[in-house]
Amino acid sequence: MIYQIMRDNHPKNIKYFLTLAVFFTAGILSVLTYQSFQNKYIKAESKLENLSPSPSPTPTTDWIPYPTATPVTTRYTGLSTKLTIAEVKKISADRTSAQTGEVVNYNATLKNIGNKKKFLTHICFNHSGGVTFGCLLNKNLEPNEEFNINNSMMYPKPGTYSAWITWSQDGVNFYRPQSGGSVTVTVE
Repeated sequence: MIYQIMRDNHPKNIKYFLTLAVFFTAGILSVLTYQSFQNKYIKAESKLENLSPSPSPTPTTDWIPYPTATPVTTRYTGLSTKLTIAEVKKISADRTSAQTGEVVNYNATLKNIGNKKKFLTHICFNHSGGVTFGCLLNKNLEPNEEFNINNSMMYPKPGTYSAWITWSQDGVNFYRPQSGGSVTVTVE
């Protein structure tokens, strides 16, 4: 084919030949450039044996923030098979007033008042400042089992805050425990 293009010596044929040669050369140069870049930068960064690991403690925490929890107050006053979590010791705080930046500790006791085991995906502390300040994940409660739950919060801004407990079995629908209480803390 190349011989025929050159033999005919037609300007249109020479133009096709030169276009083919330019694109072929550009392709070869692109491949060589990419391989050079890969050898120089990518393979150099992947040499992990020369790096020493930096010592850092592994954080362990039982609490995670869960900002989308919305408390739902139930109007049901009797015992149901679904809403069988009760707050037998109302939520309390170790202080009712605090300074900005001081830690306030909270405590409550929940109980499964039903006759079946209850698996709770979330037990969360909420406050009126609009943030859930910690959720305990994946807790099984046997029938009549009580569970003491504690958490702490440091309020960064002054104000009056109410705190309460919510629970969920699916991480989407949150409920207040039966006989659920709340506690108010004034931060100055």
